[in-house]
Amino acid sequence: MDWDHPGSWLRDEALAALDEVCRTGRVEVPTYEIAANGRTGAQVLDLDGSPLLVTEGIFATDVVEELAARGLLAAAYCLTQPPTVTFWRRLTRDLREHRKPPLVLVRRGAALARAQRGIVERAVAVGCVPASTHDAFAALRDLAAEVESRPRTTPTSLAAAVAGFRQPDATTCGSCCLVVAHLHHSASYAAAVLGDPDVPARLRHEALAVHTATNGLRLAGETQVPWPKRLGTAPWALARHLRLVSGRPGTGYVWVRRGDDFWEQVVAAVAGATPCPSTSARVCSPATWCSCSRPGTTTSWPTSPARAAPCASRAAR
Repeated sequence: MDWDHPGSWLRDEALAALDEVCRTGRVEVPTYEIAANGRTGAQVLDLDGSPLLVTEGIFATDVVEELAARGLLAAAYCLTQPPTVTFWRRLTRDLREHRKPPLVLVRRGAALARAQRGIVERAVAVGCVPASTHDAFAALRDLAAEVESRPRTTPTSLAAAVAGFRQPDATTCGSCCLVVAHLHHSASYAAAVLGDPDVPARLRHEALAVHTATNGLRLAGETQVPWPKRLGTAPWALARHLRLVSGRPGTGYVWVRRGDDFWEQVVAAVAGATPCPSTSARVCSPATWCSCSRPGTTTSWPTSPARAAPCASRAAR
């Protein structure tokens, strides 16, 4: 496989991952092995509260304009150096890592060296700033310092931020639970959401975005049975989102129907410091309430406030 060919990567998936990590602070990304010519697994990238993310790659120019249009781009640089230096560094790296047969690597490096001027010109055309490695790192340090110095509006506590949280519509109760679970489990996600100048609006946005994600054909890289949004959030999608995105890392989640030991399972989960989303719905209709319980607290998002009381009091027992 020619890893320098644009067809060797999935641009839309890369954009989706960048959008998610910038919005939530956490995303699952694939791991690659060039010698194996493909993906070999996956890992979770967590920004841990950092307001900036640095990415690099030969296809970066293909996403610069779209990231800028989405308001996600802080800066873009094209690292420049003499073609001969680039050729030698690439060749020694690829030989050291046994990426391809030596002759293939030499031919590939020579072709890229001839094309380097055009690559730089295209990068500049889409908005990248040409810079040496030293200058680019200096600019990134200055950018990081400037961003860190900006005043941030952060609520004093998560409880204060979600005190007035209500689901945006009649079908997003499960999504609201997932948002709050994610706030508890990811410091970077909480920093991004709670640091927004308009936290209530950001919470509503997050709930709607999660609702769209959980009801689609693919969720966090896995295929699932799609579900009509007007019917709320499917239990299996809620469990999958907890396992892959919003739940405690390394913890498995399953969905269970209400039975004789239903509340015992809820109490056991909450006692173990695990948020436990609970939904109630009539057959073929949107959910009427949803709660996310943690030790000592239960936050509910009702379609109408009166319906929250039975949920909150019983789940907290």
